[in-house]
Amino acid sequence: VIQRWKQIAILRAIGVEVRNVVLMLLGEALVLGVIGSIVGLGAGMLMATFALKLVLGATQTVYGFVASTPTLSFSVAGAALTIGLGVVASAIGAWFPTRNAAKMQTALALHDVEVRSAAAKGPTIQLSLGLALIAAFWLIVLFVPARPDSYVQMAYAALMMLGMVLVLPMLLEVGARILRPVASSVFGVEGAIAIDNVARAPKRTVATVAAIMLGLMFALSTASFIASQKNAVNRSVDKAAAADLLVTSSSELHSRSFHFSTDTADRLAALPGVAAADKVRISSTTIDGRLLTIMAHEMRSYFQISPDLLDAGDPKTAADATSRQEGVLISNNMAYRWGLHLGDKLTLRSPSGELSLPIVGMLDYYRSENGTIFIDRSLYEQYWQDSDVDYVLLKLQPGRDENAFKANVESALVGSPRAFIYTHDEYKAWVGQIVDQFFMMMYMQMIVAVIVAVIGLINTMMISVAHRRRELGVFRAIGGLRRQIIKMVVIEATAIAAIGLVAGMIAGVMNSYFLVKNAAKVAAGFNLPLVLPYAGILWSIPVVVIIAILAGSWPARSAARMNVVEAIGYE
Repeated sequence: VIQRWKQIAILRAIGVEVRNVVLMLLGEALVLGVIGSIVGLGAGMLMATFALKLVLGATQTVYGFVASTPTLSFSVAGAALTIGLGVVASAIGAWFPTRNAAKMQTALALHDVEVRSAAAKGPTIQLSLGLALIAAFWLIVLFVPARPDSYVQMAYAALMMLGMVLVLPMLLEVGARILRPVASSVFGVEGAIAIDNVARAPKRTVATVAAIMLGLMFALSTASFIASQKNAVNRSVDKAAAADLLVTSSSELHSRSFHFSTDTADRLAALPGVAAADKVRISSTTIDGRLLTIMAHEMRSYFQISPDLLDAGDPKTAADATSRQEGVLISNNMAYRWGLHLGDKLTLRSPSGELSLPIVGMLDYYRSENGTIFIDRSLYEQYWQDSDVDYVLLKLQPGRDENAFKANVESALVGSPRAFIYTHDEYKAWVGQIVDQFFMMMYMQMIVAVIVAVIGLINTMMISVAHRRRELGVFRAIGGLRRQIIKMVVIEATAIAAIGLVAGMIAGVMNSYFLVKNAAKVAAGFNLPLVLPYAGILWSIPVVVIIAILAGSWPARSAARMNVVEAIGYE
């Protein structure tokens, strides 16, 4: 619409009704929406094929089984909904510029689009509304407790994103003022002209800055969430699996097919040099229709191996109570989800009947989004009639080398079907790889967001060059060089990207806090430490600059190749 502002003004001047102009522009948007939705549908099916393999692999690794092997299905209703959403989104996106076109002052528009922008009212109301939305976001996130499964709370982030979009014109203006003297001193007059062009067309530029901001926000906040989750998992492994060696029967986190026998586990526990050994069985139960994990440990040995296990409760009291089969431990997210406290009675269903025990300790544990329950192995064997072993945790005597002791473990396992032996650090690295598998889809979405931002930047620079065609032609006619035009356009693209980068960092930090401190509790009750991806933030600076230079190069070279006579000719 901005590129064709004068054409629309001419149509209005020769008598075309406002309604027809609106229908024409909305019709174009709907056609583009249909085309884009169909292309997106095909790309989405390709992504879904890849994602399905990733999810199946991660599910098999963590839970030890996949109930059924799903295949990718195509739903006509789903495809229709996808296209419908694309068309509706296109119509909504086109409505605001279409409305502006309908309200244009024809005489003013026939002069120049920048005159129209300059004549617009100040953004005071828009800025105030944006700041109010951001303030509301922080008030809600900080003072309204997150409730498990209350997914309406996920919408809080929309307040912040909308608020940031509304304050972008102010950020753009401030950014241009800061960048102009810098660009002028470093790049000369071309730099000053480039920054002036950024500020001259705020409505055109803001859309691209918003795309860059949202793409970078998504990338940084996703990286922060993943880093926070991995940090929490690493802390949990250090506290809850502090063994020197971990021996498992499967390459999966939980296997339904491969287990050790009690005799095999006892052979490992009896090896010379072992200070303590814990035979672990992993199972599950349901509470209120939700599947929870059961970890059956030899509790006395478990507390010897992992003395810093608990976040709540006295370790000695908990070790005594659980080893006497008079108490259980639960994960903190389970306590959060069901509102449980120390001393509360927990009733478990087992094949041999119900089991009711008090909660004597709590700890951070991230195996299950619904919660994890820790009971003594002898109690588990009694009620579940199951003596298999999934893990053997070994604490070595002081002075024993973990890697050298692996050979002793391998000798003791001769004749066993299969076994995997990890040192503590190896086990932690393996768990980190599993976490990465789970978040692979988010990595893919990050790439899509960056691609959208790059396309938006290229589109903006193409429109900028097309709109200033005559201006650039005059510049060439009075002696301007092609390399100066290329330089101006590339600097303009870099300036837009730089402002988007700063806005994206601000939005990314806010969204990171929301994801870690609010969304994680809503989805699974997890209490995660906030870890900001400082390395990612630093790396994003040169990456965004390089992308901006590449994105601006194509429009810049197109502008440099223009025919001067045609460019300066009157319509």
